[in-house]
Amino acid sequence: MEPAVDPATALGRRGDSHKPDPPARAGTRRGTTPLHSDSPPGRRPGGAGVPRRVRGGEPRGPAGVPERGGRGRPGNRGGRDLPALAAPLRGLGPAPEVPRPRCGDGARQRIALADGSFRLKRWAAAGSFPRRGSEVAVRRPLAGLRVIDLGSRVSAPFCSAILGEQGAEIIKIEEPVRGDRLRELGPYAHDGDGEPYSLYWSVEGRGRKSVTIDLRRPQGQELLRCLADSSDVVVESFRPGTLERWNIDPSRLSPHLVTARFSLFGQDGPKSLVVGLNGSALAFSGLMHLTGDPDRAPARPGVNIAGYLSGVFAAQAVTSLLYERDARGTGTGGVIDVFMYGSILRIMEWTIAAHDRLGMVRNRSGDSLDIAAPVGNYPSRDGRYVYLVGGSQVFFERVCRAMDRPDLAVDERFADAAVRADNRTEINAIVAQWVSGLDADEAEARLVACDVPAGKIYDVADLAADEHVQARGDICTVQDPVIGPVRQQAPFPRLLGETPAAPAGAPLLGEHTDEVLSSVAGLSSTELDALRADGII
Repeated sequence: MEPAVDPATALGRRGDSHKPDPPARAGTRRGTTPLHSDSPPGRRPGGAGVPRRVRGGEPRGPAGVPERGGRGRPGNRGGRDLPALAAPLRGLGPAPEVPRPRCGDGARQRIALADGSFRLKRWAAAGSFPRRGSEVAVRRPLAGLRVIDLGSRVSAPFCSAILGEQGAEIIKIEEPVRGDRLRELGPYAHDGDGEPYSLYWSVEGRGRKSVTIDLRRPQGQELLRCLADSSDVVVESFRPGTLERWNIDPSRLSPHLVTARFSLFGQDGPKSLVVGLNGSALAFSGLMHLTGDPDRAPARPGVNIAGYLSGVFAAQAVTSLLYERDARGTGTGGVIDVFMYGSILRIMEWTIAAHDRLGMVRNRSGDSLDIAAPVGNYPSRDGRYVYLVGGSQVFFERVCRAMDRPDLAVDERFADAAVRADNRTEINAIVAQWVSGLDADEAEARLVACDVPAGKIYDVADLAADEHVQARGDICTVQDPVIGPVRQQAPFPRLLGETPAAPAGAPLLGEHTDEVLSSVAGLSSTELDALRADGII
């Protein structure tokens, strides 16, 4: 039997009323004007069905931020119920006013149980939209969180992708007609009509909903404010100052939000307005200077390291602020300054310290290291390459056993790590000669049998065919709405014992515009048609 509802503990109660509010309609915050077509208070004469708050679009400064359902108050957890509220409800004093649910999040009630504890009954929840792709029962620790993705290309969208693969609902805002620039980057497959389709987009656009809004227009800005009001996180990668000009920067949004702002050089400083991408971050941070052979020009790493790494660091920072807001009960979010070169600077090992204390300027060393040997990529007899690390004394002795060369372990030129580094040319040449006399498979087998960190250098065909990758499900099949099933890298990391579900395919441009704006912002079909006719969506 369903337990009785304790009227004094129902969410949405006002003042001393002892009657719970009815369930909130999707897209409606209690105490505000609904954004539905059957809500006359939201109309202006001649409004063509467009809600007042969307048609007005007047800029609002920090002092003009409306109250967002109480989400800025300490202890609110961004509009969710707090276990800490249970104590006053058990006779230790009057129950405090309970935070109201988010716009579009549905109402919730505290249900009194026989043992004096409480649980939540939910009528509707964010993130309940159907998902394309595999329906595997896995834990989704961030389920219930909503992320607004204003980013383009890689860094900010990858941050939201990580959060989405852990359960958050991702709503991507794109420019009408053109969409995210990532949709235009190759390589391309072809759809049923022979039109090119970006595989880059197929991978990095997956697992989210696409909503088209023109953020340059006041009505579009007001739509963004409404969506942000019912969300937890915003990620963006516009040039610093752009959101301020559009009146949708963090100071004009609810303080409960966690906002990650991506740029090349950061939100302030003399270079903050300089435009750049991955290569710019690699060049400025010094990593490109270290990449390649010493007698050749600096080389660019093969993938967008700065973009992806920035997204990883940002996702961690986002979850830490969400923890502070919700678990610690502050009720407030924060703004994260994600500057791309900083993600590379943070992983530059001892480079800064050595320059400071030793006056050392680190330089390119190819596939070997100046401070350790043998280390490198060695060509095998069958035209492959084998990578191995034998820099430490333990690993070097194992390399000697694998090569059946115990004499090298007692050779004074290679007696310890320091002298081996001084004689790295000689020891690397000896290892290279040994590997060149074997096929890659045999060299790898001998090294692995002696517990040497070593292996064949794979290309993508090797990786996709590897039995370990297949056994663990590290490559999944995503159902792309344009080109059908396509194999892609699976979500990472994973919880032990669980195979992550394949994400939903990358959405069509604006595929979820009507769905999201009707269910979250509460717009009617007439209002959506008017906004579309005006080019707002």
